[in-house]
Amino acid sequence: MARIHSILIFIALVILIIIAGTTVFVFAVRPSGIGSNLRHTDPSAEKLISGSTYYDQTSVYSQLGRLRAATADDPSVSVIVTPYFPYPADDEEFFEEVSLKNRKIKLLIIEYFSSHTAVELKKEGELKIKSDLVRLINEELVIGDISALFFEEFIILD
Repeated sequence: MARIHSILIFIALVILIIIAGTTVFVFAVRPSGIGSNLRHTDPSAEKLISGSTYYDQTSVYSQLGRLRAATADDPSVSVIVTPYFPYPADDEEFFEEVSLKNRKIKLLIIEYFSSHTAVELKKEGELKIKSDLVRLINEELVIGDISALFFEEFIILD
């Protein structure tokens, strides 16, 4: 009976050493590609408002909310985006214009994603998408311009 116990303890120790060794090996020799498709988050609206990452006297227009669009793929792929952008806090006329054109700006963003396939969006990258959207939004605005667009959330569900 004692011999069976010592054999079982030996087998358990061997299994434990194999598991521990494999775990250490995986963490030590981790492939560099892990997490390469994760996006870098944009600064939070609070940081933009405080001026610590952008410029002083900043307000953030985040009333566009979460937008969902279907890509040009067949079958379509869903894109979820929550855009926001900074503007000078003392520019009340600009805020009024953006508020009045809220629906139009939402529609521009949705149409942009609907006119591209998921592969095109991934290939272009987030920076190109943002610059295209800034250009489209600024073409619609009369009183002022936005200089940057940020995404709180940007997901392509494929």
